Amino acid sequence: MAKWVAFGAAMFLVAAFPVTRALADDLPGLEKEAAQLTVEKEQVTGKLQQSIVAKHRNEQEFDRLDKLGAPIKALATRIEAQRPKVESLCHRTVPKEQLAAATAQCNAVLIPFNQDVSTYKTDRGKWNTMHNAAVEAEKARVAAAQLLIERSKAVERRLAVVKEAIARLLRNAKLQCMQDCSKSGSTDAAGYCLQRCWDNAVAGLSPVERNRQYQAQFGTRTVEQAIEEYKKSGAADPGHKSLKIKEPPSPTLN
Repeated sequence: MAKWVAFGAAMFLVAAFPVTRALADDLPGLEKEAAQLTVEKEQVTGKLQQSIVAKHRNEQEFDRLDKLGAPIKALATRIEAQRPKVESLCHRTVPKEQLAAATAQCNAVLIPFNQDVSTYKTDRGKWNTMHNAAVEAEKARVAAAQLLIERSKAVERRLAVVKEAIARLLRNAKLQCMQDCSKSGSTDAAGYCLQRCWDNAVAGLSPVERNRQYQAQFGTRTVEQAIEEYKKSGAADPGHKSLKIKEPPSPTLN
């Protein structure tokens, strides 16, 4: 006999298996979302692995820059070592008759000194440009990796919620079917009822997935064995309350 059942904020008129009919409507969507989240998780994991490769590449660039910077540092050290002599020979007062000789002495140290300073500034400028680019590349990698990590955690959280919702729906459907079918007049009738009830509950799934879920819920037992175990468990007691499926959580990924 048809009856009205509540699901979420709406009312549905169903002829048979009211609870599992709602499951049939919601399970495919949850399974699809779980599959999409699993794919996204794999994609995020792949991008994080690429980020690790980029990190190693950036580290190699910093090592290369360290080697390039070594002679530049050595040149800077040499310039500073020459500076006192340059200053002493080029910043002094001498008699007019000694000016030519003093100028020659100054130029002898000042010209190579200035050449070293010019070379240092050029090489240091080029090195700074490469180093700054490497630093920015690593900063960008770290920022992108952090976003990927946060996304991965969000996907994992949502995937856990969806999987739990699927598991809860399947558990509730299993118990509801067993509760309804345990009232059948014979074991054969109960087995037929249980198979029909379950097929109705997961009607939106492919035959392969439908069978996989059936095996996951009932194992290798026959439907008749499942019904008998249910009757003996005490769950079929007249005072046992019917199970109700709660509305699945929002599909919004947090």
